[in-house]
Amino acid sequence: MENERGLVDKRIAQAFDVYEDKRRQAQHIAVPYT
Repeated sequence: MENERGLVDKRIAQAFDVYEDKRRQAQHIAVPYT
């Protein structure tokens, strides 16, 4: 159970990293429009 939870935490952290990266890129692109 502990191992499974660690796996889930890692997957969430990875997804959050991807989300942050996409958000940063989107902000960079959207600067003229805001």
